[in-house]
Amino acid sequence: MAVRCPVPANPYSGNRVQYVYAIRRPDIGEVKIGITVNPVARLTGLQGAHGAPLEMVLCLPGTEADEKALHARFHADQLLGEWFRESPAITAWITEHAPR
Repeated sequence: MAVRCPVPANPYSGNRVQYVYAIRRPDIGEVKIGITVNPVARLTGLQGAHGAPLEMVLCLPGTEADEKALHARFHADQLLGEWFRESPAITAWITEHAPR
């Protein structure tokens, strides 16, 4: 279920597109919902800090307000910070917005 995300030519230029992402840790059923200008680098950085494989399952252009709204929407499933239990509601959101 992993998806491909854009790799910005220069994520630190003045014309930055932000992406709301969902990164899944399938071995324990957790999902991180966050925002970044470089989804590929974010996944790589998180992967280096975890002992288990992670996969990018959603990557959409978005804003910090979008990210905060998602955190509020899924608050009941929040574990710690930006990590959430992979609930039916989160799975449905990912499926609804995943590329076809």
